[in-house]
Amino acid sequence: MSPAPPSHPPRRLVALLRHPRVGLALKAALAASIAWEIALRLPEPFSEYSFYAPFGAIAMMYPTVAGSTSQSLRALAAVAVGGLVAVGADATMGSGFPVVTVVVLLGVLLGGLRMLGEHAVYVPMAAVFILLLGQGDEFEYAAAYAGLFGMGAALSIAINAAFPSLPFGQLDRALASLRAAVASHLEHLAAQFEEPAEDDDGNVERAALGRPELDTPTTAAREAMQHAQLATRGNLRVRRGRRRSVDEDYEAFRSLERVVLLIDDLYDLLEDQPWGQDLSESPEDLREPIARALCALVPTIEQIGLEPASEDLQREVDEAITDLTRALRRRQSDGGTDAESFVVATIITSLRRCLAVMIPPDQLTSTPA
Repeated sequence: MSPAPPSHPPRRLVALLRHPRVGLALKAALAASIAWEIALRLPEPFSEYSFYAPFGAIAMMYPTVAGSTSQSLRALAAVAVGGLVAVGADATMGSGFPVVTVVVLLGVLLGGLRMLGEHAVYVPMAAVFILLLGQGDEFEYAAAYAGLFGMGAALSIAINAAFPSLPFGQLDRALASLRAAVASHLEHLAAQFEEPAEDDDGNVERAALGRPELDTPTTAAREAMQHAQLATRGNLRVRRGRRRSVDEDYEAFRSLERVVLLIDDLYDLLEDQPWGQDLSESPEDLREPIARALCALVPTIEQIGLEPASEDLQREVDEAITDLTRALRRRQSDGGTDAESFVVATIITSLRRCLAVMIPPDQLTSTPA
């Protein structure tokens, strides 16, 4: 009997364990536990309010070191503003219904300070806590609140710095999805010119263009790119050396994003028909070169961010655009309309711009105008 094949953990489980959220949860749990243990061993009044330490650790655990640091400073600033409001109101108005009203009113107003960002809610919240729970010891309570919260936040920053996240796997997947989506849409556009479908009345039916299918991966890649850029700030793992460059990833994303915009322009050209020209009514001798030029871009798109575009691929795209240019000239000689010429010339320009996005300017050959 042959030995049983070795068992491997399910791919979904491995993917789940590698998810950035799992690492974030583990770091938050570690920071909160350490903060709690330290706070319990502090003298009064800190130990009495020790629960603020793990609260600060959890609230300030962000996916990146830079995120935890900047957000912690904003949160501490909000708590400090709230504390000043509470202590000042108690000193001038005492206790009772009016002072609570004034504290909340001022807290919400001051929460509008742009520097506080999303932590604006801490201003009225901290002010009310300090006013109502301090009960005569507002300053002492405010010091304990801010100190413990700050200690928890500092632990989050320290643990994040010790075990920084590098979400480049997520970025790789997002860029791969965007490349695949761009290539798919180029092929889809090419299909609009190859064999236009007709309904029972002989009218051309265009397949659903599905722009959301292109918008979604573009947005996902943009968010992954921004997250990766933020993750490199203050990240010791990056400082120790990393083979890949975030700048190169950014350039790859920007190239894909520009091609997305050009594809969107082509969709608009087909849908809006600005000169009243439907290219599906043009002869196949004109439509076929358009489809071929669009398809020729696909292999080059699939190399963006992975390796430089080869000269063979560049030549293939350039020759396809040249053939389309010649087809347009022949069509103009055979009595093509100005509107038709305008539309096809716009397509040629968009294709050329797509090529320019992917090929360094000094490597571009000159397609005849």
